Amino acid sequence: MIGKQEHQIWALLKTYYTENPGLRAEPATQDDIASAEQVLNIKFSKEYKKFLSLYGGGAIDPAYVYGLKRAKFMPHNHWSMIEHTKTFRAIAYPNLEHVYVVGDEGDGNLLLLDRQGTAWIYNLSDNDNQDEESDIVHLEEIATDFEDLLYRLLT
Repeated sequence: MIGKQEHQIWALLKTYYTENPGLRAEPATQDDIASAEQVLNIKFSKEYKKFLSLYGGGAIDPAYVYGLKRAKFMPHNHWSMIEHTKTFRAIAYPNLEHVYVVGDEGDGNLLLLDRQGTAWIYNLSDNDNQDEESDIVHLEEIATDFEDLLYRLLT
């Protein structure tokens, strides 16, 4: 059953990007992926690596899926998962080295993956009300893995 569901997600994504080719970037190379993992000191989930190697980055309207390559429609400062992750770690919560930013919902709420591949959302509106002295971060688990996140964005 898992294999069939996994196949369905990638088939849906292929159809989506075939119908909307301007929403995807060029594929990332294995060297691109390894370099990004080294820069961020984290191993990406196999599903996210697959997405990067097929599509490089892009959007599933209205959400952005950050990657290692810029889709033509994306602003020059709004596509790199490396830069978004560095900014999130440095400015937002430097104690969250175990997560990396893979996108946003289209409204600025960040989509994250952790070392185990679980998908989380960092809701900016929840965190605006947070006490600045607090070490508590308001993250909400939204998907079991990157494929589940893609499925939720596609359906």
